[in-house]
Amino acid sequence: MKVLGTNPLGRKSQLTFLPNADSATNDHSHKAWLWQRTIHNRVCVSTIESSLAQRRPRRIVLVENSTALEIIEHITPLRWFGILGLTLNGLGWPPYFGRSYEFYEALHRSLETTRQKVEWCTGANAVAFSHHDVFGGYSAFEPSHSPGLHIKISINYSGMGDYELCRNLPEDLHRLKDDMRAYTPGMPHGLYYLSSLGNALCVWKHHSHITWARTLKAQDALEQFAKHRLVDCLGALAFIHPSRLLAGSVVSICGNHSSDLWLIRMIQSELLDVEGKILKRASALAPSP
Repeated sequence: MKVLGTNPLGRKSQLTFLPNADSATNDHSHKAWLWQRTIHNRVCVSTIESSLAQRRPRRIVLVENSTALEIIEHITPLRWFGILGLTLNGLGWPPYFGRSYEFYEALHRSLETTRQKVEWCTGANAVAFSHHDVFGGYSAFEPSHSPGLHIKISINYSGMGDYELCRNLPEDLHRLKDDMRAYTPGMPHGLYYLSSLGNALCVWKHHSHITWARTLKAQDALEQFAKHRLVDCLGALAFIHPSRLLAGSVVSICGNHSSDLWLIRMIQSELLDVEGKILKRASALAPSP
């Protein structure tokens, strides 16, 4: 199944979703999400995991050797809908919609219900840290041995106020689908004029794919910002394990892509299944992203 569109540079782009080979089996490798790309007529396939995730300005990127798949945080939130055994075929900049919703809409029509069980994992220990920035950011995680994730997002924008949003998954998947409609925040506010000019000159095709605070009441804009932040955070948390979802409670206050990646790498220092069996133990914590 192909998703077609234009990338942030205005060029035609596509991303293809494929079922993994033998995805009907119960083998964990076939439940994972994979990244496939063709380089010099050679097909390369990698498991999508946190070691490939890097923060770049305003986005998270899958990187391996000299290849990259950009804005992956708009695609991986789909994992929270229990989608198993999926291969992403693409390279560089995928189609850009400013949100995850179009990927969900394109993919869910092609899905089949199976008897495979969605499995969960959790951290061995609680995690909490300050972001050491001017926004007073803070991230925390509390493990749980029961399937499910509680996530609380808190944002604050100068001159606009603050907003808090909570979700419980999988119970709130119907709400998450609506959250995925929220476009990326247009920040700083002054970019509105540059984006408007680019749209008028037909050199920037994504002006309408951004939530501009100046076009909304402050509270409505904050709600959209918080929803997009929630989906971005879930996109990063999907990297916790190739075939399992994270169980526990997550708090992100004035978070960003860097804090999200740092949080999952701290949780991964010792990863357990919900029965308490060790899945992964890191010998050393990776450098801060």
